[in-house]
Amino acid sequence: AASAAAGVGAATDAAGRDAAKREYASAGEFWERRGGSDEEWYARSTAHWAAVAADVSGMLGGLAELHAPDVRASLAFIDELRADGGGEGGAGGAAAAPLRAEGVALDCGAGIGRVAGAVLLERFAAVELLEPNADFVAAARGALPAARLAACHTVALQAFAPPAGRAYAAVWVQWTLNYLTDDDVAAFLRRAAAALEPGGAVVVKES
Repeated sequence: AASAAAGVGAATDAAGRDAAKREYASAGEFWERRGGSDEEWYARSTAHWAAVAADVSGMLGGLAELHAPDVRASLAFIDELRADGGGEGGAGGAAAAPLRAEGVALDCGAGIGRVAGAVLLERFAAVELLEPNADFVAAARGALPAARLAACHTVALQAFAPPAGRAYAAVWVQWTLNYLTDDDVAAFLRRAAAALEPGGAVVVKES
């Protein structure tokens, strides 16, 4: 994806370049020049991940050494958010601490459960996995404690709608939004925000 993709509601006039070093005057130009339909865009992503090994090295593009510092930074970030207090507040405007430890975290683009196991289950009571690759989901089920795995959603991020009545303490989105179109990123983030419990947060971690 273009390195200057627009955020929700943001202007699309920022220049950038893609992984092949092609230059674009704006995110809009990137999408105009990419060729093919949205379905073809997503099919290329699906084909890529189908050929990736279901292990930490596969999840990190051959850079398994990034796992430990990534985990340390994510744990520290969660702790910092909790220490800051605040949150949007619950009914009646009462303050609520963000990222409630007793809550459920949704791991988006969960892969083999690398982040779920090393980060989210260290700070939350349970996790749900959102991952379209069935082989990765099977690996995650084998690695994570069944009692704390609330659900596995084997569906693509752009197609996922949180189950009715579900409320998450955190929606964790790491290194996956670049696989979505801009419109689908915006739509997903809106759905995720609507599925938060009071004081919950959507956490986006992207390069």
